Amino acid sequence: MAETLLIVALGVIVLAAVGYPVIAGRPRFEDEATLDAEVARYRQALAAGTVCPRCRFPNREGSRYCAECGRDLTAAD
Repeated sequence: MAETLLIVALGVIVLAAVGYPVIAGRPRFEDEATLDAEVARYRQALAAGTVCPRCRFPNREGSRYCAECGRDLTAAD
């Protein structure tokens, strides 16, 4: 009985230690300027046609391969 209680308690502690950071999270952007810069980067990639169709990473203009996943950006789907 005591062993089972100990195992359950350890399980709860492990789940809490792993789950709390995932559930609590943190804001991805610290301030509005950082968010604006990220939006501008996506807009540039959309205009250049370099947003990866697989992972949606906004690559620089002229990119032939995705910097995030390596997909060929010049290949026709």
